[in-house]
Amino acid sequence: MARNISSVETVNVGTWASSVIPDAPNGDLFNNEHIRSLESFVNEVSSDWCCHLVEGNMLAIFLPFDQRTWDLSKGAFVSLLEFCEDSLPVKRILLCLNKISVDETVISCFKYLGFSPLHPHSYPSCIDPQGVFAMVYNM
Repeated sequence: MARNISSVETVNVGTWASSVIPDAPNGDLFNNEHIRSLESFVNEVSSDWCCHLVEGNMLAIFLPFDQRTWDLSKGAFVSLLEFCEDSLPVKRILLCLNKISVDETVISCFKYLGFSPLHPHSYPSCIDPQGVFAMVYNM
């Protein structure tokens, strides 16, 4: 028996998801255009990076275990920071690195761009201070 496609119900996923996921922003503060632009800016810096909205007003950017800073574009990274400051409802940006792979060169590079180490007691609850070294950029 053939099923009538026009009778299939649709579910408004956006409404459901925003009530289940605590860090999903309300309203149009973080719309699809912002998400696509953010993904584009992050990929311009490195296609290996990923980012997540944390606690509603923080953007956490996760760098891979073997990230080499000399492969990164400073201009693209600064453009990412400017986009976040100008277009996103975030107050802080966290750079999250694997604690084992962090060295002074990496820390110095990001300090030069305005980041500072975040004390482990100040980490958001979803980030493990045992395995992650985080640096923060306050807007």
